[in-house]
Parts: sequence; C-alpha cells; structure tokens
Amino acid sequence: MTALEIDKVMAEIALRKVKECEERLAETPKDNKSERKAIQIELGMYSLCLRAGLLYYTTPVNMNTVQVRKNRFMNISLKSFPSIAQIYEKASEEEKLCMVAALQGEMFMRDQMYNGYISELEQAKAAGDAQRNFEFSIKTGSLEVIFEAWEEWRISNNIYPHLFKEKK
Repeated sequence: MTALEIDKVMAEIALRKVKECEERLAETPKDNKSERKAIQIELGMYSLCLRAGLLYYTTPVNMNTVQVRKNRFMNISLKSFPSIAQIYEKASEEEKLCMVAALQGEMFMRDQMYNGYISELEQAKAAGDAQRNFEFSIKTGSLEVIFEAWEEWRISNNIYPHLFKEKK
C-alpha cells in the first residue's frame, strides 16, 4: 500500500468512530444528560484524533499533509518512541512515508493527549473527584478504542504492527 492509501484508511477508521457516536447521540433521549455527555466527550476525542492526530480537515488526503505529519513524526518518535525512530531511520523514503501514515496519528495522540489524560485520571481517582474521573475515563477509554482499531488494521494488513506494545 502507498502512504496515501494508508493515510486514507486511518482517517476512515476514525470517521467510522465519529459516525457511530453521532448515531448513538441521535438515538439517546435528550433527558438522559449523563449518557449524552459521555457520548459527546467520546465524539470529541474521535474528532480530535482526526483533526490533531491525522490533520484531517475534510479535504482529500494528499502528500502535503503526509509531509507535514512527517516532521511531527520525527520530533515525537525521537523523544517518546525511540524504538520506532530506530526502525524509521533504517527505512527507505517510501517506507518512511508509509510509517508516517500508519503511525504518526497514534504517536501524536499518545504523546500529546493520552499520557496526560492518564495522569489526570489517576489524580482524579486519588482525589475522589467523580466528575473528573468520569470525564478522563471516557477520554482515555475513547483513545484506547481508536488505538485498538488502528492496531487491528495494522495487524491484519501487516503494516507496522505491534510497535506500541511498550507504550500504553
């Protein structure tokens, strides 16, 4: 697969998650405020994966976006994912672009969002803060769902699978 094809699939996976949330939200009665809030937080996380992680803004996938993400990939991998950076450094230019398409969105979300949310969740639990516990449980859980969906696809297509095993 090409980098553009991989990038498109990663976005499609996130878009499916967004659509599933939108459908559940539409079916949830307006007076069920807690459930609606949970779905809205989940929807926000999947949307964030698209916008911030994949730089997807409803425009067609193109190499300019992949190139921008390549810079992010290098910065994050060297700092937070050194084993992935080592694989990347040995790859051909075409393979590097495929790695960016397959891994950068998750790397960004793990580094910039997930790890911080895990800390916030632990603090909320320790403080007995039910509201923050609720919010950060949904945020971390939603990210874990999309990470798992992306990983399942990578495994089934043998495209850089199992590289995040040391980071959860």
